[in-house]
Amino acid sequence: MFKFRVPIKISMMALAIFAILAATVFISSFSLSYMERTLAPEMHKKTVTIGESLHDVVTKIVGYGARFESLNGMDDFLAELNNEYADLSYITITDSYHAPLYKAGSTQNISQSEYKDLTSQDTTTILINGFYNTSLIINNMDGGVLGYIHIGQAKGLIQSRLQDSLLDIITVIVVSILFSLELLYFLMVFTISTPVASLKKLLKNASDGDFSHAVEIESSDEIGLFTRYINNALFKLNDSYYLLTERINKLKFSLGEKKVSAAIGGYIDTASRINLFTPPECMDKVSAELTMYIRPALFLLIFSESLSLSFFPIFVYDLYEPIYGLSREMVVGLPISIFMLIWALSLPSAGSWSDRVGRRKSFIIGALITTVGLVLTGLSQSIYDLLLWRSITAVGYGIVFITCQGYITDHTNLENRTRGMAMFLAGFFSGSLCGAAIGGILVGHIGYNSTFILSGVLSLAAAAFVARFIHEAKDEDKPDNIRKATFSDYIKVLSNSRFITLTLFSAVPAKIALTGFLYYTVPLYMSTLGTEQSSIGRIMMAYGIAMILLSPLVGKLADKTKRYTLLIIIGGVLSTLSLMILYFENSIVGVLMSMTLLGIAHAIGVPPQISLITEISKRDTSEVGVGTAIGVFRLVERIGNVSGPIISGILITVYGYPGAFVGIAAITFTGIVVFSLLFAFFNFRDRQLPDLIEEPAE
Repeated sequence: MFKFRVPIKISMMALAIFAILAATVFISSFSLSYMERTLAPEMHKKTVTIGESLHDVVTKIVGYGARFESLNGMDDFLAELNNEYADLSYITITDSYHAPLYKAGSTQNISQSEYKDLTSQDTTTILINGFYNTSLIINNMDGGVLGYIHIGQAKGLIQSRLQDSLLDIITVIVVSILFSLELLYFLMVFTISTPVASLKKLLKNASDGDFSHAVEIESSDEIGLFTRYINNALFKLNDSYYLLTERINKLKFSLGEKKVSAAIGGYIDTASRINLFTPPECMDKVSAELTMYIRPALFLLIFSESLSLSFFPIFVYDLYEPIYGLSREMVVGLPISIFMLIWALSLPSAGSWSDRVGRRKSFIIGALITTVGLVLTGLSQSIYDLLLWRSITAVGYGIVFITCQGYITDHTNLENRTRGMAMFLAGFFSGSLCGAAIGGILVGHIGYNSTFILSGVLSLAAAAFVARFIHEAKDEDKPDNIRKATFSDYIKVLSNSRFITLTLFSAVPAKIALTGFLYYTVPLYMSTLGTEQSSIGRIMMAYGIAMILLSPLVGKLADKTKRYTLLIIIGGVLSTLSLMILYFENSIVGVLMSMTLLGIAHAIGVPPQISLITEISKRDTSEVGVGTAIGVFRLVERIGNVSGPIISGILITVYGYPGAFVGIAAITFTGIVVFSLLFAFFNFRDRQLPDLIEEPAE
């Protein structure tokens, strides 16, 4: 009988998800129930407090001799008060006969007789015409009645607040699950997969007669104890070998080398020549370190930087200062473009520097620079301060970004590199998704400055993680051809026609869509629709969820089929369609649909890019290094990151938001068409079938 066996990783993750869901659902239901019971009384207290404050203002003015029936500027004062408290629907002041004198806010169809019915007591709250109306009496100095204050709140306000809280709770649940899965997956790799893989490699070496290796033990669990036992056995075996060798050498000296060699055979001499044994203190360490080791650190750092994604353009609006020759929209997009420009310029040199100094050291330094930049960003006092601090952040971010890609390249080959890059993208967008969602919630509670400072703390935590868990490669394990990149190296990489075609007409348009549309246009556009910060972050999650779910699957498919070009073309076409959705569906639903389809498009089209780059640039990477080649690719690709917000700002200024959507879609579509035609031409030129799904010859 066939028995289906669930892998232990899947079982543990399913158990973790179930536990998190059960706990959060229980706590959330209790919290919502408590909130529902206490929210109405608390809102009533707030309304009464506002009313009493207004009462004191009116009586003080009247006490100075002003006539209650003709208070100049009272309508404007009420309007400011109503705007200051967004949960108030209207404020009305009536005379002692309940005739309205001053009012602000929503138009109410409340008659004079109804106002009379609402004021039977000193302070009352009664539901009328869809509003909870709170009434207070205004007394004169003699204790007589001057008039009444009526403050209204919409009936659905409490339900709306509860709904917003429920959505925030759901967002936190999703982020908690993603956080837990990242941590759980790393713990399984660190405590089970890597030790077992290392032990397996060690036993394979021993079975082949190679006893010169040992496993570096980092745990004291059952696997660690067993590994320590095997290590000790190998240590004793090597000691015994050298003790035996010493005795044989003595016999050779006393009895003669030929006689001794004839007696024991040639194994001892052969083992010495090929280094099957080695002194215990000189034994090499077996390591099965996987690409997963870098992912939690990448997740943390991207999470820290992405906390501001959902509100950053709005944050810039608060610091806006006119800059000569630039529209407001372009000034708001300038910090994003400067960040992307500095990030791009740092990549080639950061890539070659990371190759030379090692991934561990470069990541830690990059994360520390990012920490400083994020904290100072939160303390910005002007647009110029902001540009400087974002530039510092971009340098650190660029170092970390290229270091992580180099780390993955170090630990993968052509057979699994797309899967490795898909894992990188999944970690990147998982952190981006969680950061954007949580940042939108946090900023409403702790403000912009505190959110940026928290971002800096999380970036510092990423550096601490790498310092603890990532081990630097030994000098002898590093490739011999690593050197500082020169200008001629960059020219050599860029002279590859396929390289430049892929970069300019596929990667660049994808980044224009990412930064110009997702990071810049969408938050501003949703803000014009009246969407709250937390809701902007939640809707932007759709892009990240699509990337997380599909990227690993596409990576496996790409590695299996090797049809990188076809997947890139499909991704480009879907990107165009996603951007056109908002031209026809100008609403929040349209934004959600567009975000989701763009995430699907980039999950299909982006992961194969690095694999295709490494395949079509084999000769170049053998001379200049993989880090340099990827750095050049990322540098040119960042033309899209830099120009995206600027292009979007110009399009919004001239054509409005619908024109911006169409303009970015046109850029994406043009790019993928040119990419398809040029790769077809290259295949034909190289005497291959002019079929778009065929890959270039090795």
